[in-house]
Amino acid sequence: MPLPASVNYVVKSLPSVAYTHADSPKLKVLSSLLSSCYLHTEIREKGGAYGGGATSGGDGIFAFYSYRDPNLLETLKVYEGSVGWVANQRSSPDAERLLEEAKVKIFSGLDQPVSPSGKGSGLFAKGITYEMKQRFRDGVFATSWANLRDVAHRYLEQPESHTSIAILGNEKEDPFGENKPEK
Repeated sequence: MPLPASVNYVVKSLPSVAYTHADSPKLKVLSSLLSSCYLHTEIREKGGAYGGGATSGGDGIFAFYSYRDPNLLETLKVYEGSVGWVANQRSSPDAERLLEEAKVKIFSGLDQPVSPSGKGSGLFAKGITYEMKQRFRDGVFATSWANLRDVAHRYLEQPESHTSIAILGNEKEDPFGENKPEK
């Protein structure tokens, strides 16, 4: 959708798995790592966007996003480069520190206090039991770089027919060639 702005809002979503699937905690760790270690650097620091990242909420969707982004085409290339970034991470003290930091960030969200009504509504609205939450926590804790390379390859390298891209922004920069700028 063209906007009279010099920046873009770019989302790419891919099908993933439900909260109870064994790969869901791995995808959560992957989204956290990509957001803080790869996408922030490439999209915000190098690309000039106001922000960006990846998300995996256990709702069956893995998504990349950027906002107030002046570099639409480069951002889409960065999304594509995520699998390569994960594949190039090898066991080292620095890589292990990054993985642990991503896990701690996730646990801080999982372990925050929840009101009794919040607990009840989570169970009622989403059907997520204490046992399901504990399995998810155990999965986050057990995630390794090998697991991340595996899920990145399986879920992020999907054919275009299985992905969705939504762009709100400048009509002069159309990655699909549908809007030609006037000369």
